[in-house]
Amino acid sequence: MTEHMLVHMALTLVLAPALAAGTATRLRIAPLPALLQFAALILCLHLPRVWDGMQQHRLLWLLGAAATLCSATLFWWPALAAASPLGPVGRVGYLMVGMPVMSAAGVVLDFVDHPLYRGVTLAEQHRAGALMWGLGSAVAAAILVAAAWSALVREEQAATRAGAQ
Repeated sequence: MTEHMLVHMALTLVLAPALAAGTATRLRIAPLPALLQFAALILCLHLPRVWDGMQQHRLLWLLGAAATLCSATLFWWPALAAASPLGPVGRVGYLMVGMPVMSAAGVVLDFVDHPLYRGVTLAEQHRAGALMWGLGSAVAAAILVAAAWSALVREEQAATRAGAQ
């Protein structure tokens, strides 16, 4: 299960933010639907029946990983993309609302008193949950700070250019 969480975190906290921040596309994605679809997918993928099915069938696991990457990229887009409809304060607020969404499944896994998944010990489930919400929250917080800083720098540069004209 720890391997699952590491893959999940790599997709949601490394690759997806990089895709959202690094694209030159001017696509504008509305923040609320982006957040809601991500929350729904995370909830769905961590339901015991769904998770157990993904562990038994490699194709389902691959589909889950692809869905996670796509969903997470859409989630990060309003906060990190240059064409975001949010200003610096909106980006920070959006990520502050989104961070608990990313951590919620990990908190449940860490604090529930019985194994939720087939073949997973309670200790392994607690380790995976702690990893997801502990390390995941720290990485998300670092991205939040970097995104806010970047947005403020862009706004300051735009104001400087406007003042120079």
